[in-house]
Amino acid sequence: MRSHSSRGTVRRTGSVSSYSERWVVGIGAGAVGPALGAGSLAPGYTTLLVALLVVGMGYSTVQPGASKSVASFMLSGTSLISVQYGVGILTVLHLHQASSVGAGKAALVLVASQGAGVAGRICLAAWSDRSRSGRYAIVLVCMVAVIAGLVVLMTPAGRAPVVASGVFVWLGFFGFGWYGPWVAYVTEAAPPGRTGSALGLAMSVNQIAIVTVPPVLGLLVDRTSSFTPAWALLILLTVVALAVTAATERRPR
Repeated sequence: MRSHSSRGTVRRTGSVSSYSERWVVGIGAGAVGPALGAGSLAPGYTTLLVALLVVGMGYSTVQPGASKSVASFMLSGTSLISVQYGVGILTVLHLHQASSVGAGKAALVLVASQGAGVAGRICLAAWSDRSRSGRYAIVLVCMVAVIAGLVVLMTPAGRAPVVASGVFVWLGFFGFGWYGPWVAYVTEAAPPGRTGSALGLAMSVNQIAIVTVPPVLGLLVDRTSSFTPAWALLILLTVVALAVTAATERRPR
């Protein structure tokens, strides 16, 4: 059963079986126990964070009527926050090492990227308030836009100073500006009476990505002496999130 607000918001109610989600709940519940066990045996902080990430994702699926929306907002948030921090830590390095831009000018591009992010948070949030397609459409646009920008950085054109600088400003607008529409999307997609817990869980998973993704990206760059694997990883994360969330949103509720 569903009801629609004036903005096209969908509220979900009903049992797990009515959504044919029993298999999702079963897999999620089955993952919690082993992940907790792995966390108790974790030899280091990073391993513990990964185990807790699996626990959070598994636990989220057992919330009645929530598993479909959880897949959408957790994956989209994790991928976009990874892009945001990846751009934040690698912009100056890419421009300086791959594009032969001076450190000072590269830092100014990072500042411009951050400024574009500020504009993006205002403009994209305003767009989501007025869009008839719903909040998810804006999040979808952001994911497609960052994929396009990251692909350019992997090409020879992405090493040209002007092109690379423009791409980083583009990534700042969409890769930083996604946050407002995403938060609104989470609050609207959450089951009735569970908005706070859903938002808290999604943000907790984002924080784990914030801690784990930057070291992984830095390690990839150091080990390969190239930025391509780092950009490719961010593209992969975003493409997977885009595919899963798009399929989830298309399913009848």
